Amino acid sequence: MVGNVYYIVFSIGLIIVLSILLLLIKLIKAKPIMVVSLIVSIPTFILCQTYLWNFTFNSYVKSYLFPVESYSCEFEDELKDFIILLPNRTVSQAKEDVCSPFYISYVSKNEFQSFYEMELTRLETLGLIQNYYFVEEGVRGQKDRSGYFLELATGATIVVSLRKFDDTSMLAITYVQDR
Repeated sequence: MVGNVYYIVFSIGLIIVLSILLLLIKLIKAKPIMVVSLIVSIPTFILCQTYLWNFTFNSYVKSYLFPVESYSCEFEDELKDFIILLPNRTVSQAKEDVCSPFYISYVSKNEFQSFYEMELTRLETLGLIQNYYFVEEGVRGQKDRSGYFLELATGATIVVSLRKFDDTSMLAITYVQDR
């Protein structure tokens, strides 16, 4: 299940609409209209239900239609004006108003590295970060993920990590305050 309570209401509404459509088609008794309506409505119903209840399909469609373009955090004073761009086809998997969201992304490890090399170089040139470095899997406690450590001028750190699965990647951005 994808995890939105309103999907239950949407599903029930779609079932009611489909039932009313089928009832109207039966009452009209027009064969060409019935065939065309069924050819359009049933696959549309199935597609909508798949989108609502299949997590993988939902994320895949959102990556094209509603991708998240940047990470920002309004709760930390240090990060109010700080924005990190995200790779194409990235979808948020948590509330976007928290400072450590998780994302599903359809990028490879090489695409991740080349994208963030350019993005972090830009942030360093603008003076928004002091330094950054890449850590491979298995190094510095990064058991199953690789990522970038961004050092801010205040001493705080932002970790942008990638964990690769079969055809997707889990992208996590974590803000670690200076102790």
